[in-house]
Amino acid sequence: MILNSYPPMRILLTGGGTGGHVMPLLAIAKSLRDRSDKAVLLWLGQGDPEESAAAQNQIPFCKIACAKFRRYFSFWNFTDIFKMPIGIFQSFFLILGFRPDAIFSKGGYVSLPVIFAAFLLRKKIIVHESDVITGLSNRIAARFAKKVLLGFPDRFVKNKKYIFMGNPVRKEILRGAREKAFQFFSLQKDKPVILAMGGSQGSRFINNLIVKALPKLEKYQIIHLTGGNIASLLHGFIVGEKDNFVESKKYYHSYSYLDVEKMALAYSVSDLVISRAGANSLAEIAVCNKPSILIPLPASASGHQMANAKVFAKAGASLILEQKDLNAEKFSQEVKKLLTDLGRLAKMASQAKSLAKLDAAEKIAGEIMSSKFNQFIHFIGIGGIGISGLAKIYLEQGHKISGSDLVYSDITQDLEKRGAKIKIGEHKKENLAKDADRVIYNLAIAEDNPELQEARRRGIACQTYPQALGELTKKHFTIAVSGTHGKTTTTGMIALMLLQNGFDPTVIIGSKLKELGNSNSRLGKSKYLVIEADEYKRAFLNYHPDIAVITNIEKDHLDYYKDLRDVQNAFSKFADLLPKDGVLIVNKNIVSLFHGFIVGGRRIINYGKESCQKLKKILKVPGKHNIQNALAAFA
Repeated sequence: MILNSYPPMRILLTGGGTGGHVMPLLAIAKSLRDRSDKAVLLWLGQGDPEESAAAQNQIPFCKIACAKFRRYFSFWNFTDIFKMPIGIFQSFFLILGFRPDAIFSKGGYVSLPVIFAAFLLRKKIIVHESDVITGLSNRIAARFAKKVLLGFPDRFVKNKKYIFMGNPVRKEILRGAREKAFQFFSLQKDKPVILAMGGSQGSRFINNLIVKALPKLEKYQIIHLTGGNIASLLHGFIVGEKDNFVESKKYYHSYSYLDVEKMALAYSVSDLVISRAGANSLAEIAVCNKPSILIPLPASASGHQMANAKVFAKAGASLILEQKDLNAEKFSQEVKKLLTDLGRLAKMASQAKSLAKLDAAEKIAGEIMSSKFNQFIHFIGIGGIGISGLAKIYLEQGHKISGSDLVYSDITQDLEKRGAKIKIGEHKKENLAKDADRVIYNLAIAEDNPELQEARRRGIACQTYPQALGELTKKHFTIAVSGTHGKTTTTGMIALMLLQNGFDPTVIIGSKLKELGNSNSRLGKSKYLVIEADEYKRAFLNYHPDIAVITNIEKDHLDYYKDLRDVQNAFSKFADLLPKDGVLIVNKNIVSLFHGFIVGGRRIINYGKESCQKLKKILKVPGKHNIQNALAAFA
């Protein structure tokens, strides 16, 4: 389902070298697009298979130089040393140009230049590890990643950035129709079907094992994914074996490759799967609820295939046959034993289902999407009346909040109750958490503040409170209330009128309101945002109002402004921030300052003394100044 409410997000994908890295990336890319049609993707890799996969799925692709880490002696190791800095250089400028909100890596040596460049640019990195044992590339990438998503649960990992998600699979793999499969593969309905495969690159051992075992498996039908031409399997066989193969051909069906639609058919019709123990093959076996015999690749890096297989075997979903002890005779015996024990097959299928993570791709896509929106934000001077209101809004939106202030107050106490982690006392660089994504600081904070300096040293994005609030105003229909006096009262009145009339606004105000639960902010569900727009240091020029209210203009903040004229000029610029169809609500006493304001579809609404007598009878707040404030609100 397309969720158009998601704002645009730019996501850079990397990983490749084998189908084990490519297929999950395609599943995640599809889920990202399903979540938002505004998701903009770019894939960085070395070439095929990822380049072809990207083209087939309309994902823009850029090729970079990559250095492969070989765990054996090869002259290529010496030349590949020079590819890494070239790849980092290429990735650096591609990332600069694309400006991604997040970088998602599926691993493999292909991804490392991108990870290094992303770290240098202080980009948010999310890594997914498919196997039980983390590969070398991902072990390196994990050091720079904001989050590491796991394909298998790891009870030994205590770091909160490691999150179990499962391994993503292509949803099309579940859409195979059994009746259609019988027709496509020319199968008989009264004979069990074995699906044999060797992973994305095929397996010479499994291929030879299947061919040699064919005469002993004549009671069964076999769909064999060879990963290459079957003629090559017969090369060097003795004549008798060739003859046996030809005789067995009527129940044997070999394919070098099946696309996802045909693979779905193969899974739907199979009674038993023979496979290596790559993470993606296991994920597909689990979601298709298939019993399996696993033959882990002995030479897999760090023995990860055996570790993967043991998870399935321990759950009772698979039988492990080690390659070193395996021949055609033993293999055929184990196959026959399983296929004649229908109770065990059913139990294995049920246990495979228990290991399935059907929503893994969606959960991973959600984690990537939330990386832009759910951030760790540190507030310097968090006890301020305005900035604290913004911190509460971010807390309610699901962001992780920390902060610091010189003194403890009822404001900081309230924020702590809501979940913020706050340090009280002298500002120190140690107050800034290692995994902070963003820093927002009060205008009163000096540039030499230790926390601010530390954030800039780390390359963390830093904003003043008005700048951060300005970003929020871009996403809403904003009513911004300003003026030398009366802006807090007027903001409160507008907010309460909208609330009582069902508009459900988000509100940030410079005082606590009883009607807002004794708070200075509230998170609404509508498009409306009501804010108090402070003129101090021209803070209100950071905002993007649709309706601007100016209660009055007098000499104030003369420690910053030169004189009254300077103050008036600032308010004129504030009014000019309104769009062509914007509305300016202004006190009649100062309306002459805005004669040049009406351009395009802009409107001015002014208010004055004429309505004072009517309001006196209904207002519950005392004083002429509050009558003026109410007039501004009613306007």
